[in-house]
Formats: sequence, structure tokens, C-alpha cells
Amino acid sequence: MKNISIKAILIGLVALIILDELAATLLVFTLVGEISTESILAIQQDSTYLILRMFVGAIALIGAGYLVEKIAKKQVLINSGVLGVISVILTVVLLASDFPIWYLVLSYLYQWPSAIVGGYLAKKQAGQK
Repeated sequence: MKNISIKAILIGLVALIILDELAATLLVFTLVGEISTESILAIQQDSTYLILRMFVGAIALIGAGYLVEKIAKKQVLINSGVLGVISVILTVVLLASDFPIWYLVLSYLYQWPSAIVGGYLAKKQAGQK
């Protein structure tokens, strides 16, 4: 329990939400050319968008996991792992069930490993094994 930094996890969670939402908005704008409720609802059924959305979400999680480990300075991957678990829980609670089943399953599966990768990158950059 002493290796867990609540402050680092909360900051990482806020960073994750901001990065993820900003990236999702930019992705919709890039693919559709506008940001409107209708365009967002329409594109959420497009397979290309959903695949890119998962990719962007994974990058946001890697960044947030990296940030968490840098702030925590404990470099044990516990904090980024906790961030990944919280991310999965939030996705289960908030993600609408009207998405395709493949997207729902993959959305749950990539999050924890992505956060761990971010933590690992922070650990590796710090020169630890």
C-alpha cells in the first residue's frame, strides 16, 4: 500500500480523460470534417473509426501510465496498473452497449496492458531494470 500514490493516480486519471476526449474529438473532426451530435452518433458505427478510436485510447493510456509512474517516482508499475484497472472499470460503467460486441470486448482488454506499457516506459527511461 505504501507504493501506491493516490495523488499520481488521480492526476493520471484526469490527464487520461482530457487526452482521450481531445483525441476522440480530433479523430471525429478528421474523419467527418465537423463536430456535431449527428456526426458523432453516425461515425460510432463505422469500423474504421472504432479501430482508430481504440488506437488513440491506447496511446492516451500509455501517456497517462507514463505520467503516473513519473509523478509517483516509485517505479514499481503498481500505480500505472491501478490506473489501468480504474480505466477498465470506468469503461464498463460508461461505455454504451450499442457498440459492436467486438469493440466492447477489445475496449476492455487493451486498457490495462496499455497503462502498464506507459509505466514500463517511465521505468525504463529512469534507468531501472
